[in-house]
Amino acid sequence: MKKIIIPILSLIFLIVILLVIIWFNIPNIVSKKLSQNFGVPVSIENITFSKGNAKIKNLVVGNPKESKTSVSFSTKVIDINSTIKDMTGKVLTIDSIVFDNIFIGIEFYNKDGSSNNWATIMKNKPKESKKNKTPRKYLIKTLTLNNISVALTKTDGIRQTFPSLSKLEFYNITDETGFPIDEIEKAIANAILRSIFQKYALEQLLKTISPSNFMDRVIPFPFFR
Repeated sequence: MKKIIIPILSLIFLIVILLVIIWFNIPNIVSKKLSQNFGVPVSIENITFSKGNAKIKNLVVGNPKESKTSVSFSTKVIDINSTIKDMTGKVLTIDSIVFDNIFIGIEFYNKDGSSNNWATIMKNKPKESKKNKTPRKYLIKTLTLNNISVALTKTDGIRQTFPSLSKLEFYNITDETGFPIDEIEKAIANAILRSIFQKYALEQLLKTISPSNFMDRVIPFPFFR
């Protein structure tokens, strides 16, 4: 009997150790995936889970190698709310995603901004990504951005900052935007960038990222119109 029990206990022990290692490496695993999708360095301080909720702390997205600045996007906290049923259903459904204390860094690589850091980031295609014949659909019901600051660095190194925004909100982000589920973070980034570019009269940058119909879905807060 002992000959059977000892190997089983050893296997269970090894599985527990493996799960613990994976658990504590979740931020690194997620960071690596995001880095592959965006083609730039990505770091995450911590990820915590509770029933129906996940929190990502201190997400920092770097810039392409040719950039003078080091950060294209950062946020102190990302709060994601959903249920296991909604996450594992036929349509991946997320009730809400809230970003707090956001910084967006825009950098021009030429005078008119037609070449810029975000155009490069959004065009990145991971080598290992494969098209799925029957891609899974997704729906993000509400996306909220709180305390947004934006800075633009021009080719001569001059840095221009813009008045901060207290809040932006979007709803019903779906796969109809053209981004597959394995690039869902790009759908979110696309919504944010297009709104920011319009808000700060940077319309020339709109054509440098993938087109979408997000603009018609922005909730019309008074400060935004």
